[in-house]
Amino acid sequence: SSSVKDLSRLALRAPVIVRAQSASLSSTVAGLEQGYVVCPMAQRFLLLFTFLKKNVSKKVIVFFSSCNSVKFHAELLNYIDLPVLDLHGNQKQNKRTTTFFEFCKAEKGILLCTDVAARGLDIPAV
Repeated sequence: SSSVKDLSRLALRAPVIVRAQSASLSSTVAGLEQGYVVCPMAQRFLLLFTFLKKNVSKKVIVFFSSCNSVKFHAELLNYIDLPVLDLHGNQKQNKRTTTFFEFCKAEKGILLCTDVAARGLDIPAV
């Protein structure tokens, strides 16, 4: 904007303008489906379990708000024979890296994680 140009001319000796441009209007990969559901607490696990069972042949990432929630749901789902991977900030870096690459290499799978996985991880074919 003109006010930024004026300020840069006053405050800087040799300002350089840097712009970021994108060919697309969206940063979401084609084919990626994002969504969320608001439901009563009592139905939350049943809804999650049903969704994951219906999408077991795809790659799915489910974000949770805490490390304890990721651990709880991962243990429970693995116990009832729905294999999932878990990724959260309380894990050692080596474990997080191993889990991340295991999920990337898989053709299908479920990854339960906290926002540690939302920080710029490039996961192909999700």
